[in-house]
Amino acid sequence: MSSEQKITTDIKVPNKDSEALRINFPHCFDKDGNFQLEKFKNNLTQKEINFSTESYGLDWLGKIGGSLLLGHICGKSNIGSPH
Repeated sequence: MSSEQKITTDIKVPNKDSEALRINFPHCFDKDGNFQLEKFKNNLTQKEINFSTESYGLDWLGKIGGSLLLGHICGKSNIGSPH
């Protein structure tokens, strides 16, 4: 038995989405095989596809924040009011 240990560092998980991108958009990868998102976005906008960066988050104000905002907009202040 050999005392040498071979370490593999270039293990890649197979990804069907990545394979589909490589087949359909080979020009969006650099020489090292890295996907270039900006090239992909430019390609989509050239073909008049609306590429949106919309997302949602959980940073809503809640009832108290909404009440304060509404009071500010209407010129009313309910701070310290019992109701």
